[in-house]
Amino acid sequence: MDTRFAASHDSTRIAFDVSGAGTPLILLHGGGGSRADWHTGGYVARFKDEFTVISMDLRGHGESDKPRDPACYSTEKLEQDILAVANACGVERFILCGYSFGGNVSRYLAATSDRVAKLVMLGNRLGP
Repeated sequence: MDTRFAASHDSTRIAFDVSGAGTPLILLHGGGGSRADWHTGGYVARFKDEFTVISMDLRGHGESDKPRDPACYSTEKLEQDILAVANACGVERFILCGYSFGGNVSRYLAATSDRVAKLVMLGNRLGP
């Protein structure tokens, strides 16, 4: 993994890496995990021949900054982090795939941004 960083709207540094070529696919890990989970699970290796795979560490996880203020972890800030990574990669529209906590975050962004072309949620409970 070749770590890169994007600065979110509030200057929080968000770690990510890019593999492959093709349609942009952003991967969001589950709570307590990191983008390394997508690598060790074989997902990045499997997808990189067809997609530009962008795996990122959500704030508070992996190599991303870990602000101490709980207000820094709002859904809006997490959405801004994803868009900051997309911007850093020069990607306008992308497929978003989130597992568990990452899936919950991804559904809020998909509901509010036309930049999400498709959404895949894994291991999520659906509710109101």
